[in-house]
Amino acid sequence: MTAGSISYQEFRSLVKGFVIISDSIYDKWRIEYGANNIMYMSKRLEAAPTVQANREEVQTEASPDTFCGSQLSEFSQLHLTDRTNTEDGDILSEMEIDLEADESCMPTLEVQAQQGLTFEYHVMYSESYGVPVLYFNVFQPDGKRLPLEEVWKLCPSTYQSYITENKWSTLTQQEHPVSGRPYLQLHPCHTSNLMAQITTGLEADKKKNYLVTWLSTVGPMAGLRIPHDYIT
Repeated sequence: MTAGSISYQEFRSLVKGFVIISDSIYDKWRIEYGANNIMYMSKRLEAAPTVQANREEVQTEASPDTFCGSQLSEFSQLHLTDRTNTEDGDILSEMEIDLEADESCMPTLEVQAQQGLTFEYHVMYSESYGVPVLYFNVFQPDGKRLPLEEVWKLCPSTYQSYITENKWSTLTQQEHPVSGRPYLQLHPCHTSNLMAQITTGLEADKKKNYLVTWLSTVGPMAGLRIPHDYIT
């Protein structure tokens, strides 16, 4: 198995644990099953008119240079030593971001300011990449899907320059693997690389936060916030 990837059975176990916590804090994630008993989890919510992220929530934004990259907050409580690979350009230096001390670390979620929008999230497993994948849709008040071009504009400002140059390889419309309907997908091609950098050398008990760590890193691009309660 490629470093940074997980098996489908591991994914199922992580999803079950995640939803148990979600139920306890009323976060509205639930387990779904598709054809051939394919498990995934979903959440549907209406956008709140809140622009500033709450300091009590897990909130990270991937570096625009490496999408799904290496900017992490203290949520995972990982003390990462310098792991720099100059051959393939993967850089994960020692980093501990103090959100209390640095207001610039608190992201502004422009997507949350759009009242009347409804967000639907599906976290699925990619057999091809061996990693979780985030599918989502944004619905307008009349029930119509928000066009991809408009969703790009809703991405946090941190991502805008990167999206402009890499929009078709980062956030694109794909067919949902279960329903067959069009969904937006955050492409998983860099996920295993990111997670390898984060999880290499960690003890097994800390790897149980794999799903939370990943979702907290890529979620901001889709306006998704993960409470600290998920860290175990």
